[in-house]
Amino acid sequence: MQDKKYFGVMINLSSAVMKVEKVKEFALIIKKLGYNMIQLYTEDTYEVNNEEYFGYLRGGYSKNDLKDIVNYCNDIGIEVIPCVEVLAHLSTIFKWQDYAVINDTDDILLTEEKRTYTLIDNIFATLRECFTSNRVNIGLDEAHNLGLGNYLKKHGYQDKSEIFFKHINVVSEIASKYGFRPMMWSDLLFKNIYGSYYNAKNDGQIAKQKDKLPKNIDLVYWEYFFYKPNQYEDMLKLHKDYGKEVWFAGAVHNYIGASPSNDMSDLSLLAGITACKNQEIDNILITLWGGPECSHFLTLPSLCYASCIRDGITDLKEIQKRFFDATGENYDYIRALDAPNTLADSFLNLPEIDFCRYVLFQDIFSGYFDTILKEGACRKYYEKAIEFETLKKGSAYEYLFNLQIALLKAMYFKHDLGIKLRRAYQNKDLDALRILHGDILKTIDAVKEFHKASTVMWKKENNPHGMEINDIKIGGLIARLVSCADTLQEYLDGKTDTILELETKLKPFKATGQNYLFWSKIVTVNRFD
Repeated sequence: MQDKKYFGVMINLSSAVMKVEKVKEFALIIKKLGYNMIQLYTEDTYEVNNEEYFGYLRGGYSKNDLKDIVNYCNDIGIEVIPCVEVLAHLSTIFKWQDYAVINDTDDILLTEEKRTYTLIDNIFATLRECFTSNRVNIGLDEAHNLGLGNYLKKHGYQDKSEIFFKHINVVSEIASKYGFRPMMWSDLLFKNIYGSYYNAKNDGQIAKQKDKLPKNIDLVYWEYFFYKPNQYEDMLKLHKDYGKEVWFAGAVHNYIGASPSNDMSDLSLLAGITACKNQEIDNILITLWGGPECSHFLTLPSLCYASCIRDGITDLKEIQKRFFDATGENYDYIRALDAPNTLADSFLNLPEIDFCRYVLFQDIFSGYFDTILKEGACRKYYEKAIEFETLKKGSAYEYLFNLQIALLKAMYFKHDLGIKLRRAYQNKDLDALRILHGDILKTIDAVKEFHKASTVMWKKENNPHGMEINDIKIGGLIARLVSCADTLQEYLDGKTDTILELETKLKPFKATGQNYLFWSKIVTVNRFD
């Protein structure tokens, strides 16, 4: 029988490793907001016994760091649960020869291999040394191509679900050996049957595989994009058919660029938590998958909202008071910092996700988002930036206001620059192109200011490892803008007759959703080698 109801937050620490003191600061705030648990999501960003290259150069936590976090959180009444990966999402370890030999394909471990289970045993031994909780989240999600790489070469084709269940049972035995009760993300259980995540029906298929699961494992149903309780409830009911303890994991959307989307987060969390109440699901986990670009502290308004909804509080004044009591900050002011993603009339026919990222990073000569951007809408960015200059005064998060101010100004200059360039070029309007050349230079200066503000945020909150990715992304944008300015100047000086990218008449935007969720898909339609 379950002896505790968990209401917790999972923090992604695999891309940007938050400083120990910042984890403690965050833990104290969420304790005041009504949470009783944190899961530390680490792929290879922690020390593991007997694994010299695990987490090498990744800036992860030492065992003493983990013990420090756990001891502090225990003192304030927060249980710390390790959240690790023992199947997929381990791409960075395969850079090293020690682990290349146990790479199936993509970011997936080679199962049914002695070295793989030695690694996993070492992981659990380390976790046992550092954590006092007997719970552990072992991942097991999104291993799309399990068994289709080196496993296939070694064993021949095997049913993916059978490979999966064999692995789960071995891992579960290792967890039990160290006194852990594991939980797992449940998506592959359903994908292996129905071909897609959580697209399931009560057709008897679950009954055929439920006994293949270890007895000691719990299921975590994650879903971040439903907005009606019944959508979650249908899947929660199917999860119950496994006869396991069921957890629900929602999300605060802070993985969509340098700004979160509290609006979208609040809607999905309201529906998810309502569904959990209706289905008597006691354990709720709210995931924070951001970190590299967007501060986890910008999720606090939605985390406050979720805790209030869980407690039956819907009055805005009570929500504002809970937030102020926990943070000393104005709820409305901090919540407003998702403005770069929620100025909804700035684009057409797209959900408000990744908006700030694709305005910032798309190419001004060949950007395929120009057909859906609303020309002239960028004035709101500048107005909001000026408003934030006032709101930031006296805030402990002034550096986060400065980051959003710099982002808004960069978006202001860059938003419809590509639209204007293409029109002026195709109309052979040289006077307009000369003005736009100056606008490119202004955009470069604005992006440089954004980079400075982003660097301040990173250094204040995170260990330095991984900041080079941020530098590469923003530095690449600056270099590309410089290149475009130079190309335009050559054209204006008569040194070239054409700018081939601007010769193209853009077609209507018909990319799939996955094409605008990631930086690499936004910056170019060409391939990375």
